[in-house]
Amino acid sequence: MIKETAPSRALLQKLQGRLDERKWLASAAARRDLCGEMPWCAFCRREEEYPCARARIRERAAVAAEMSDVEAEIAQDERDAALAARSLAAEGESGAASTAEAVREAVQEAVLEQKLAVKDEE
Repeated sequence: MIKETAPSRALLQKLQGRLDERKWLASAAARRDLCGEMPWCAFCRREEEYPCARARIRERAAVAAEMSDVEAEIAQDERDAALAARSLAAEGESGAASTAEAVREAVQEAVLEQKLAVKDEE
């Protein structure tokens, strides 16, 4: 579950105003009301005071939590790659070092792709 922080009322007011302006400009450009269609709306609880601001905070927390999960998976993948490389080296496989390097590069590429995918969702 995503832990919410308790932002100040002033911060919520300021953020709500900015998001309202953003939503208003986007709605004007689209020639229709975009309430419920902005990126943060998936996290909205309309009955709250400052619903857009609170939704945006929850959205950012979800992205941060997802990044944390991705980083944990990456660390595990790197540990697995190192273990596989050591195992190959211990067995005397030829090319173990190049295999380990190839695995590390593949893990790094996967990590970069995951981070870019998360950023694209923002």
